[in-house]
Amino acid sequence: MSGINLVWLMVGVGLGWAIAQRFSGKAQSSSPLGKEPAIVHPNQALDKGDSVRQLELAYYNLAEITHYKSGFLARSSHELRSPLSGLIGMHQLVLEHLCDSSEEERDCIKQANASALKMVEVLDNIIDAAKLEHGTLQAQIQPVQLAPLLQKVYRLTHLQAQNRTIRLHVAAPDSEVYVLADPQRLQQALVRLIDTTISELKDGEIHLSIQPSSNEQTVCLAIDQPVALETWSDPIGWMQQNPAWKEVIYGIGLPEKRVTAELAHVPFPSPGFSLLLAQILLQSMQGTLKVMPLPDQEGAQGVGKAAAIAPQTRLECILPRLILEDE
Repeated sequence: MSGINLVWLMVGVGLGWAIAQRFSGKAQSSSPLGKEPAIVHPNQALDKGDSVRQLELAYYNLAEITHYKSGFLARSSHELRSPLSGLIGMHQLVLEHLCDSSEEERDCIKQANASALKMVEVLDNIIDAAKLEHGTLQAQIQPVQLAPLLQKVYRLTHLQAQNRTIRLHVAAPDSEVYVLADPQRLQQALVRLIDTTISELKDGEIHLSIQPSSNEQTVCLAIDQPVALETWSDPIGWMQQNPAWKEVIYGIGLPEKRVTAELAHVPFPSPGFSLLLAQILLQSMQGTLKVMPLPDQEGAQGVGKAAAIAPQTRLECILPRLILEDE
């Protein structure tokens, strides 16, 4: 009997141990303390806050870029409307037999052709600017010696200045002055700014020179000109200056010869748009463009014709300077 009791005792102990293990497992799984709580580290909370701030910054940057691109599109459309309207107006004068002679018809066709060529030129500039902004067109940054480049700019612009009795002066810089830029884009920006200045003048002088820069790592190219500072502002409101132009632009009735002729001679592209295109070119080369009154012209008032044609505004093109090893 003692052997049987011993067997039953062992069976009872085994069953008791199995039941105890079973109930203890259920209690552990159902207890909230059975699972290790998730610990939120302070660094993880900080990372989440940084991510939110980065998303907000990216959103505001995207909104600013979108606003800038929509503004650029509006200005581009506005600029193209002027030569297109002149082109249409000249053709309407010929088609409606409003010209007094065959010579006048030929002159209208000639002005229409000039408007078309202007529009193609601006379209090319807009496409280049869009490619630079999008990154599909990369600026070829390289060391550029300023002395020969400025002489080339002079050769490309001095005839236009002479035809309008404007004196163009280009100060030859030191042969050791180099900048990091795309030579073609830099030349294009300088020629555009000088051409636009010439189109706004009937007399006076334009000075292109190197001025002292506040930073030794940069070079300042200055264009001093007798053009009012307000001329380089946004040109969107130009059409309200002459309501008669609106009739030609929007095709209201037949065009008048005088209005069509005036519209054909509107400066194109406008100074504000030329400034914007030059700014995009310089920004693609890590440069900047500033418009400011001349320091010695602020608040000064001259007398007579000398005051009327004295330089009033300075365009500053600031570019990275190439430091030569022996400097």
